[in-house]
Amino acid sequence: MTIKKLWALPLCLLLFMAMGLCWVRLKKGTKQQTIPIKIIEGLPFITVHLNGQKFGLLLDLGARDSTLSEEIITNCGLTKTEKTVNSMDVYGTRSTKPVFSSSNIYIGNYFVPQLNFSTLPQFDFSTSSLIHGPLKVLNNGFIGRTPFLEKVLLIDYKNELCIIYPSDSRKKTDPRKYEQGEWIELDFQLKTGLGIDLCLLINSEKTDKIILDTGANASVISNSLTKVPIDLSSEDANLSIKLNNGTCLGTFLFHPQDLTNPGLNGILGCNFFSKYVVCIDFPNEKIFLKHHKQ
Repeated sequence: MTIKKLWALPLCLLLFMAMGLCWVRLKKGTKQQTIPIKIIEGLPFITVHLNGQKFGLLLDLGARDSTLSEEIITNCGLTKTEKTVNSMDVYGTRSTKPVFSSSNIYIGNYFVPQLNFSTLPQFDFSTSSLIHGPLKVLNNGFIGRTPFLEKVLLIDYKNELCIIYPSDSRKKTDPRKYEQGEWIELDFQLKTGLGIDLCLLINSEKTDKIILDTGANASVISNSLTKVPIDLSSEDANLSIKLNNGTCLGTFLFHPQDLTNPGLNGILGCNFFSKYVVCIDFPNEKIFLKHHKQ
C-alpha cells in the first residue's frame, strides 16, 4: 500500500505540471498581438522581419496570397516549391506565379510560423488610378489576408494600428471588449476570387460584390452598374451607402472604373477605413464598424 502511494505522488506532480504548461500555452495564445501600420497616400504599410531581413510591405486584405519582389526573395533565401498560384487583378488580368516557402515571420509583433509568397506581379503603380503617385515601397510586395483567416483583426487608420485577437466560433464576437462604444454589425462572405465581399445599398440600389480592400487608396465603382442612378461619365461620384436594414454608413467618393473582373462591382478603400475603425472576424464572417473618435 505504501509503495503504491509513493508511485502516485510523482505521477500527480507530473500531471499537475503538464496541466500548468497547457494553461500557460493557452493563455499565451489568447493574447492580443499588435501590428503598427504607417499610412502613406491612404495605404497601410507594415514592417516584416524575415530571415534576418527587415522591410516594409503593403497590408492588402483585397488579396488572398502574399507577394515579395524577386530581390527580397533572393536576399531572404526563400525555398521555391513545386506549387504555383493563379491570380486575377481588378481589371481581369490573370497570371500564374511560382510559390516560395518561408518560416518564422514577424508581421509587426504578430508571429507567423509559416507563410507562402509568390513573386510580385510586374505592374507600373505610378500609372494606376487606384494608386495615386509612385510609392517605392510598393515594389517590395504585400501581405494578403491568409495569415489572419483564423483571427479577429481590428484596423484603426487614425491611430495607425492593427490588433489581432483570437476568434471563438462557439460564441458571437463582442467588439466592445476590444474598444468601448457603439458598433455597427454586418455580414460578409469570403470568396476566393473576390475577398471580403459585401452586399450593400448604394444610392438605394441593392448591390453585391463590393469588396473591402486595404490595398486601394480610393473607393471604386464599376462602370457596368447601370442600375445605380448616377452619372458615371463624370470623373468622381458621391454615393450614399446603407446596410440592407437601412442603417446609413455615410456618403463616400467613388471613382468610376472599367472593372473587367466579372465578379467585382466595386471597392471600398481608404476613405472608408478613414471614417471607421473596422473589426473583421474572419472565421465567423462578421464585420463591426465604429466611427473614429473626433
